[in-house]
Amino acid sequence: MMENTIKQSENDLNKLLESTRRLHEEYKPLKEHVDALRMTLGLQRLPDLCEEEEKLTLDYFEKQKAEWQTEPPEPPIPESLAAAAAAAQQLQVARKQDARQTATFRQQPPPMKACLSCHQQIHRNAPICPLCKAKSRSRNPKKPKRKPDE
Repeated sequence: MMENTIKQSENDLNKLLESTRRLHEEYKPLKEHVDALRMTLGLQRLPDLCEEEEKLTLDYFEKQKAEWQTEPPEPPIPESLAAAAAAAQQLQVARKQDARQTATFRQQPPPMKACLSCHQQIHRNAPICPLCKAKSRSRNPKKPKRKPDE
């Protein structure tokens, strides 16, 4: 799980670097265009962002990417931790198999009927609709019992 998290964060970082490179490629011509338009209007150029421009060069991004990708070598894992990790992995595999077996027995949804007022699905035995509060009537009402003739 930790490896997946690390790989995902590296992928996200690479995507961010790519989008930053694209934005940088768009930034330079736009700044030159804005400066040219300001000159034609008789305005001064925008102040140069020397410090920020140093950070905006593609070399800076390549250097950062290289620094992020170089990782220090991992120290060796003690045998007790390696054994514990292997046992935990076996437990995870067993749990996944149990989950697959129990997944086949799914509970069925309760029997439903349509409310006569709002036409929403409600439980078959509901005396009133929980949505519109209308009383539900049976389509086959009970027939009154006949009293025996004496």
